[in-house]
Amino acid sequence: MSTMKPRSIWSRTLRVAMWVGLGYAVLELLIVLAFRLRIKPVLHWARVFNKHILNPAMMQLAGRRHWYAAVINHIGRKSGTTYATPVVAFPTGSGFIIPLPYGEQVDWLRNVLAAGWASITWKGTMYTVNQPAVVDLTVAELGLSPRWRRTFWLFGVNSFLQLQAFTRPVGNDAEMVASVGAR
Repeated sequence: MSTMKPRSIWSRTLRVAMWVGLGYAVLELLIVLAFRLRIKPVLHWARVFNKHILNPAMMQLAGRRHWYAAVINHIGRKSGTTYATPVVAFPTGSGFIIPLPYGEQVDWLRNVLAAGWASITWKGTMYTVNQPAVVDLTVAELGLSPRWRRTFWLFGVNSFLQLQAFTRPVGNDAEMVASVGAR
């Protein structure tokens, strides 16, 4: 006859939670390394996942007053269609800085650069922005807190979109801002 005590449900639960936490930490480390080392297949699948799964969910909250993500509204460079994309935007004294974790070949960035302007809904307010320029971390870090500078360095994010805010849209810009704002 065995004298071993059966393990309680709490010790099993604690062990499972520990392994899940360890697995999550390892997964996060692998993701950080993949971004830092710019492993293209990982970046591609992260971009695809975000575009088709995460972004539609984020659009429900992005741009709202108490949410961290903003919405950048832009016009397709070939189709002329109006698009809205959730982004992380940091206000600066004269506009916004947006990190580019997937590099400079994403569609929304190419649309904004081609048009020369866009609008950003940040914390519940829409701003029309222009003069888009891709800058590196040394320029962007002036508008970032030390916490965010460390985060972007850790993930190997070296490119940022810098935008200047202006207050009055002119001509066709006003129509796009009005149509995007009506959504």
